[in-house]
Amino acid sequence: MVTSTPVHPEGPRYCASIAYLSGLWTGPLVWRAAAQYLAHRGWAGLLVDASGVAGGIAARATAVVEYLRKLPAMPVLVGHDAGGLVALASATRAEMPAVVLVAPLRPGAPGTHVLAWSRGLPWALVRRRPVPPPDGATGRAFLAGRPPEAAITPEDPHFLSELARRTPVVRPASMPPALVLHGARDPFLSSEEARRLATDLGADLIELEGQGHWLPAGAAWQRAGDQVHRWLVQRLGETNLELYGEAMADRDSDDG
Repeated sequence: MVTSTPVHPEGPRYCASIAYLSGLWTGPLVWRAAAQYLAHRGWAGLLVDASGVAGGIAARATAVVEYLRKLPAMPVLVGHDAGGLVALASATRAEMPAVVLVAPLRPGAPGTHVLAWSRGLPWALVRRRPVPPPDGATGRAFLAGRPPEAAITPEDPHFLSELARRTPVVRPASMPPALVLHGARDPFLSSEEARRLATDLGADLIELEGQGHWLPAGAAWQRAGDQVHRWLVQRLGETNLELYGEAMADRDSDDG
């Protein structure tokens, strides 16, 4: 089941809206502050929760696309962590204006494998039981910097199993404009892996020095959000500004 919470802009400026997808063990509220930050810039947003969908990346992407088809138009997809992979897989099922992968994971990459794999995972797969976040050093590295309002939720074992295996990331046949936004200090995706992912996708890459895995959180998002805003405006072009033009025309008319 997929649910969502809208984030309304103070004054809508853009035709495209943004759907935010969260990553592993994290609910949609991880995106609340970031979505509000971009709402100040005029972007309508939707905090999408697909954590209740059983299965791997494909199952979650299928459910997300079915849910988003109810909207007047497909939104830009912005996904954090494994949510970036769900966003990308969603773009293989429907045309999207753009896709932004924020601190993404790459299936089977060393950091992703350490995060997703655990000794209890095979047993959880057999018993179909959700898996809690890792403990020890990996857990501390993962949770460091997480916004406190982002509730921790158990993760589907099939989703984790798919991430733990090195499998190619499928590039959509009709690839939308894509951005990989990477923190240079991200412990779960190296700069080399981030460059490789961007190259495989034909995506733009922006690396933020001094930033880690939780780019949607706190002050880090002010830098990251500025990059996303600027990139979307540039890549979506003038047609995306139609609402802004209409708003300015209405304002001028009222002033007259």
